Amino acid sequence: MTVELPSTDDQENEYRYERKYVLAATHASNMLMRIKLHPNGFREKYSPRCVNNLYFDTLGHASFFDNVEGAGGRTKLRVRWYGDTLRRIDAPILEFKVKRGVVGTKRRFELPSFELTREQSVGKSVVAVLSKADLPPAVKSQLQFVEPTLLNRYHRRYFETSGGVFRLTVDDDLRYFDPRRRPSSVLNSVANPESRLIVELKYGHQNEMQAGTIANYLGLRVTKNSKYVQGMEQLAD
Repeated sequence: MTVELPSTDDQENEYRYERKYVLAATHASNMLMRIKLHPNGFREKYSPRCVNNLYFDTLGHASFFDNVEGAGGRTKLRVRWYGDTLRRIDAPILEFKVKRGVVGTKRRFELPSFELTREQSVGKSVVAVLSKADLPPAVKSQLQFVEPTLLNRYHRRYFETSGGVFRLTVDDDLRYFDPRRRPSSVLNSVANPESRLIVELKYGHQNEMQAGTIANYLGLRVTKNSKYVQGMEQLAD
């Protein structure tokens, strides 16, 4: 699934590398220690928090298959919020994650706060918010051809070097849910967390040479990974 969207002034819109590394969750303590002792001086930027994503895809799951097949140009569409998965949702963001070859960028659009009620599924509740949101016409047009397909949640820690030249995120406790279910069902469902640790190294194209040195110090090897693909496959089992 590819899209053409209006550009914004957000610095996040600059294309950058995002290298992913997957480890066993048992390596978490050792990895966090290596990051904190890294000679490049990584420091924790934010307090650890939970990240929630509601993904959207076409009826034919174009985004899913683009990821599986490794299409050079592809886009993932999601609504993201932080903290509790349910109840009051503050400062949600509609996000288009655009990949072009080995680099990517994001287009973000603020959404109004809302509350997930017990009367509607998570997917329907968010769709209702999107229908009333003040979004550019090009974005509204894209939303006509997609539907909610996956809700995921994970715990994230953030690190960066001085000036934010290199950024690291460390994710664990990944959980996946069916967005067609009501909030009460999601809250009470048994969603076994994946016993994996996902590390992402993010940096601009001008810092590609140094990135390899950083990864080597941490003992990391690039791994193909998509939380969206993993989640869809788990729901299909």
